[in-house]
Amino acid sequence: RFYFLAREGFLLHPNVQMVTNMTEADYIVYLPGSAPWHLTECSNVSFASKLIVLDEFDGGTLYWPPYPPVELTEMYGPTHIWYFMYFKRSFVRREDGRFIGYPSIDTYPDVYPLTYSIAEAYVQPHSFNVQREIDILCTLRGSKLMTTRQRVSDWVALYGQTRNVQNIVTKQLSTATRTQIDRMYFERMYNTKIIVTVNPAGWEGDFRLWEALATGALIFVDPLNVLHPFPLIDGEHIVYFSNRNRTELFEKLDFYRSRPEEARRVAVNGYLHAMKYHRTVSMVDYVLRSVHVKRREQELLRRKLANESIDDLEKLPEYRYTAQELNRQGRVIQRFMREQERLEKERLRIEAAQSGLLHFG
Repeated sequence: RFYFLAREGFLLHPNVQMVTNMTEADYIVYLPGSAPWHLTECSNVSFASKLIVLDEFDGGTLYWPPYPPVELTEMYGPTHIWYFMYFKRSFVRREDGRFIGYPSIDTYPDVYPLTYSIAEAYVQPHSFNVQREIDILCTLRGSKLMTTRQRVSDWVALYGQTRNVQNIVTKQLSTATRTQIDRMYFERMYNTKIIVTVNPAGWEGDFRLWEALATGALIFVDPLNVLHPFPLIDGEHIVYFSNRNRTELFEKLDFYRSRPEEARRVAVNGYLHAMKYHRTVSMVDYVLRSVHVKRREQELLRRKLANESIDDLEKLPEYRYTAQELNRQGRVIQRFMREQERLEKERLRIEAAQSGLLHFG
């Protein structure tokens, strides 16, 4: 399905012209989840300087062309960098739903966050239902590996029982995969007041969140640590809850179910925000403006090294929410987290020493 999201975004973008000759293209987009490397022309080494990778694979591991290290060095040099820019969906690392950090942000150059977006097929403004029959919908597929989804699914079912919620759906509606769009699934969501979802246990990023936002329901989800343009704000566009705190989820469900006007305000704000900033063309624009910034940085550096003059009009474009800007924010967050971890270890060491559990010789 991601192939269709990406293709739709490029087709809808007003400044993109699709061409069939890869040599003539300014940029080439490669989706490793959709096209095996050995079957695509992207494996041509001469295309590396204009290759944009959109990686939708689960987990934080990056995709690498399937060559031995010696061959990668011969083809791409000692860094093995085979792309111009690399955008990764599962940019966040989590353990049992707890945010750990951004594994690629300081390890590889030009690897940036990417989120899914809302396909035009999800948007049905003519079906925007104000009078909704289903109070709560939660169709998470839990398992031993997907602990967050199992946990939250069980919580929502328990909430329905303890609060005697009559119109609640807490089971999987279909067996459709990420390669399909299930109509019954969407029809149920269009008829729901509150949709509860959660990110996977080990990473962030799934179709569920963006599908839900396209329906105009009030969306509950665990906090998004993935850096993304025009972020969703808690209590303004969406409701965040901890995937490790059942009481918090229950309290927030009680709050918004007892205040239907406030629930509707957040739901409509979230819908409008998503329609404006998180459609497929928005995702592609984020990629392209980030690519434009990098290309301009390279050109300015070349001119500086050649002692060439730089006109004001040729300076870096002042875009909002580029991938470079998001990664700068991510590095600040990660440094802060590491410092907090260091301080906590030091605090525990001091406490142990003071209690006599740690002896200095």
